[in-house]
Amino acid sequence: MQYPDRASGSVDVRFYVRYPQSIRPIEGASIISVTATAARKDIYNLIARVNDDCKPIAITNSKGKSAVLVGEDDWASIEETLYLASIPGMTEKLTEARNEGIEDCISTDSLDW
Repeated sequence: MQYPDRASGSVDVRFYVRYPQSIRPIEGASIISVTATAARKDIYNLIARVNDDCKPIAITNSKGKSAVLVGEDDWASIEETLYLASIPGMTEKLTEARNEGIEDCISTDSLDW
């Protein structure tokens, strides 16, 4: 395996992080996949990892559908996004607001708190 050049400023940390044999990133994937057996053995570290890295971990099994472990803050963000998307017209309003220039917004000083 050829290691990337650190001087280039682009370092793939997967080359420098040691994973237990059962917990390896899938090449080219943005999600790490572990077996249910490996997750059971290392659940506390997996929970810490998803909360620290903000990256989900897929837990696979051989008996059907798998599951995904996400951090608490990430799950709250997902729930909020789903809630906002469920409000009729909210997605369009958020898109319009994102496309507005900052000069079109009112100053917080002019708000009556």
